[in-house]
Amino acid sequence: MTRKALLVFLGIFIAALLIQGITWTELRLIDDYMWANQAEYVATGDVQQFDATRAYGHPGAPIIDGTIFVNKIFGLPYFEALVLFLALSNGLVIGSIAVTCHILRPKNLWWVPVAGMLALNRLYEYGSPPSVLAPLLLVLLSLLTLWIYENHSRARSIHYFLWGITGGLATATRADISTLMIAVFLFLLLWKTNLRKVFVMGATAILTFITVNPFMWYMPITHMKDLVEKAAYHYAEFEPYHIPLATVLNISSFLIVSMVLSFCFLLLQKKLPQVLPFGFLYALYILTAIVYATFLTAHYQATRYFLPIIFIWETFLPLFLFSLIGEIHLDFLKTQQGQVIARRWMYIIISALLIGLPLAMFINALLLDYGLFYSSFLYVR
Repeated sequence: MTRKALLVFLGIFIAALLIQGITWTELRLIDDYMWANQAEYVATGDVQQFDATRAYGHPGAPIIDGTIFVNKIFGLPYFEALVLFLALSNGLVIGSIAVTCHILRPKNLWWVPVAGMLALNRLYEYGSPPSVLAPLLLVLLSLLTLWIYENHSRARSIHYFLWGITGGLATATRADISTLMIAVFLFLLLWKTNLRKVFVMGATAILTFITVNPFMWYMPITHMKDLVEKAAYHYAEFEPYHIPLATVLNISSFLIVSMVLSFCFLLLQKKLPQVLPFGFLYALYILTAIVYATFLTAHYQATRYFLPIIFIWETFLPLFLFSLIGEIHLDFLKTQQGQVIARRWMYIIISALLIGLPLAMFINALLLDYGLFYSSFLYVR
């Protein structure tokens, strides 16, 4: 890792840690106390840890392990330990995503809006602890897949192990969609690498899944059976609930824009630069179709199920926009320096818009949470 890449990682990690810490302390998460209780049940050997109507079966293992670890090290209550672990883990993953974006396209600053969008994402309000961490891990997995796809001739064993560890952590956090994405990405990489390297990545993911998942240590067969039954419980037997189409379109707005731009790069490939390998884009299209078709036809639907694929497309949105800006030529500017300055301002404006929207919503949520608006109104009266 170069000095610049290290600085990118450290800067984004610290910023994301602070933002995430404020987010989970003040704004709360769906089922946060349920997962804090699950960590306590596992740590104390309480039989409630096996209750499939609660947290058991997602499996959410890194959430459980991390919460227990923070509780033991710092002596915090389990809920506060959960909040601190989420802030630390999400900060680390967001920092890793930013530095991977920098490594992928070192001359492109798309990592700046990516880090801001992921740290402040408006969709966190729909997430539970596993549904917040897993999408970030899957974004990182997609970027590692892209790097190996584009640089397979330079890839070393460490890259394949990192891929497998990331995939294993994602699967141990949210098994259903992570397993699907791992399968599609491995099939994609098989075309660029070979069966031995794909086996190493898959085996590392499985080993990581087993290592971090406490239920796999003493009841592996039963636990795997329970994971399947939990998926069936949510998607087939759970009390029916269907998301309105307006909600689906609202949460998918950036995804739709990003996909439309990717189609433009495909259709106009002779006039526009190749931003992402076409094979990688096809894999994302397949994943998106499967995810939306599966969740929108399920017996029970929840907004958080869509977050992994939405986060991935949102991550590539700044890259598409920045690549288009690079192709813009303003006729009224007669000098090359003027063109460069104009494009630089476009980068700044686009980044400000992409980060500013979730930042404004974040600040508004904090103000509402503290009741500052209501207090100010009473004071004026």
